[in-house]
Amino acid sequence: MVTVNTGAPFLQSDGWMRFQEKIGKTLVRGGLDGWKYAAIVEKGRFGILKGHESMVTLLCDGTVKVSSHDENMRTQLTNVKVEGGFLSCCGDEISIVTDSAKIL
Repeated sequence: MVTVNTGAPFLQSDGWMRFQEKIGKTLVRGGLDGWKYAAIVEKGRFGILKGHESMVTLLCDGTVKVSSHDENMRTQLTNVKVEGGFLSCCGDEISIVTDSAKIL
């Protein structure tokens, strides 16, 4: 991890945010009581396999496709329409926090 003079992580610094905006990226910023975040808005797809490294990401409006297996190893596929929110992955658990979700 690279740090700037303040000792703060570089990827959350004001310099990083200014650079990202100058190259045309859209950022979201926020925080509460002693913590803050800054993130680049990216659109696209990604998959999360069992044992994935822990992460948190923002979700755009769209469809989350959840694939799981039953006791006979048959694939169960569920599509969920979300209106923004956050997705977190920790260990073998995935959590989604959103204002609106509808199983399709």
